[in-house]
Amino acid sequence: MFLIGDRIRTVACDAVMCCTAGGCNQEFRSYMTFGNRIQDLKGDSLIVTMQNATPAPATRTDAARIGPMTMTRIQYLLELRENGWPQPKARGTNIEQPDGMAVHAATAHAMSHAEIMYQALVNGARIPIGDNALFPINKNPHILLNSIDVGPLLPVGPQTMQVASTVSITVDARLRKAPA
Repeated sequence: MFLIGDRIRTVACDAVMCCTAGGCNQEFRSYMTFGNRIQDLKGDSLIVTMQNATPAPATRTDAARIGPMTMTRIQYLLELRENGWPQPKARGTNIEQPDGMAVHAATAHAMSHAEIMYQALVNGARIPIGDNALFPINKNPHILLNSIDVGPLLPVGPQTMQVASTVSITVDARLRKAPA
């Protein structure tokens, strides 16, 4: 399960780092975790969280359970988080809202990263499994991929100088324990 999630992280991070937006020289911390997402406030980050794994519907019959590899459905959540969102400023007793152009520029920047990341995932998942550029790990005899479903790109509104985008990815795979 880690190899699949880490591949999602690598593809997404490579896409973001190839961003063509003007002045784009950000560095992103990227890592894989599981369970509840770590609240990362230390900088721009790309985090893949393994949310759950369960027997896939195709393996819930007696006939499908026969053999050394059962089908597992694994759900991941990818989150792209960026700092630098314009904030209101206190000026004496007044609160000044961020300039509309600053918000517009920050939106364009964050959306360019989200879009390029999302397109890399969607385009990679559309390639037939045997030739899949997103998951060339299908050549690993311990992981046999059956399907990849990339969910919608969801914006997460500004929160304490940050903005984020999330994508859910569901993978059905047959996993076999590697020999010790």
